[in-house]
Amino acid sequence: MSENLAAKRLQELIPTIMARWDERVRAEVPPAADAKKVILRDSLAKMLEVMAKVLGDRTDPRTAARDLAYPTIHGEERANQATYTLEELILEFHILQEVVLEELEPDHRLDKRDRGVIIQYFNEMVRVTAGEFVRVQQTLQAYADRLAQSDRSKDEFLAMLGHELRNPLGAISTALFLLQEGPADGAARKGALEVATRQARHMKQMLDDLLDLARINEGKITLQRTRLDLGIEVQQALEVAQGLFSMRKHVVSVSQPVERIYVMADSVRLGQCFSNLFVNAAKYTNLGGRIEVSLERDHEGALVRVRDNGVGIPTHLLANVFDLFTQAPRGPDRAGGGLGLGLTIVRRLIELHEGRVEAKSEGAGMGSEFVVRLPVLDA
Repeated sequence: MSENLAAKRLQELIPTIMARWDERVRAEVPPAADAKKVILRDSLAKMLEVMAKVLGDRTDPRTAARDLAYPTIHGEERANQATYTLEELILEFHILQEVVLEELEPDHRLDKRDRGVIIQYFNEMVRVTAGEFVRVQQTLQAYADRLAQSDRSKDEFLAMLGHELRNPLGAISTALFLLQEGPADGAARKGALEVATRQARHMKQMLDDLLDLARINEGKITLQRTRLDLGIEVQQALEVAQGLFSMRKHVVSVSQPVERIYVMADSVRLGQCFSNLFVNAAKYTNLGGRIEVSLERDHEGALVRVRDNGVGIPTHLLANVFDLFTQAPRGPDRAGGGLGLGLTIVRRLIELHEGRVEAKSEGAGMGSEFVVRLPVLDA
């Protein structure tokens, strides 16, 4: 059969080929009982038209197949790939090749060269499409694994939330009971009031974190930006955390350049970020440990580093330490409690300032470093 005749004949037979292929696929490919699950159907007509063109003008069948393979696997049918195996995809291609050859050579008179072109075309389609299919399935599986991990993390977070709220509530209830039923001793009453006040403040901080995160996620945080001296902002945040540093006997050192560094930022939200980082360092650094805070400027902007010699971050958690529902193990005393939302809030707020934050650690027991980068203003 001449090349022009083969091309013309194939073009005429497209409806017949599609009907025969569909009938065989329904019978031979199990998932195809539901017509929506057939991978190649949406691309079938285009595939056959391209094949006819290849037969007609003798273009490279492998190049034509590669150009078509990617959209074939990424078309409307991609959402159904999770229901397929690679074997079922290849079977659909093989059925199509058999039907095309049977329709084009009912008397086995198809030119040897034309037959070779058709087989080359299908072989390349199978090779490229199958490879892409596997890659997409791996991506879908990785996404499914992340969703499953997120669900597990949410369950763990809810369990921890109940635990963290129950502890201060228990302390407040005990303090109130002592105030109501206990002896009218001034020192005892004062102690009970201090416990209740401290635990109420702790609960308020946890609830504030939850509300802040919800507002950030919903885009309801509006930054009130002004020109700020970054060194002053860092110093004020250190003062907020000073009580925790003192209680845990931490040695805190601060290094700042002589030249002032200015940023355009929201003072309250930026202070919140630095306070969270300082409190985080205090919680994860054992009694008497060291915490180093440094401020500098490089060609990219301003940098604030918070380094400690605390419990460090396990390697498997480092990439996800800023993610919601992720919390590294603490030291033996698990100082301070909390929901582990602080770092997530830091990242979201710093990103709202067009900055970024990263975590570094050589592993558990090796301490950690958090680096905040912010755009800098000229003096």
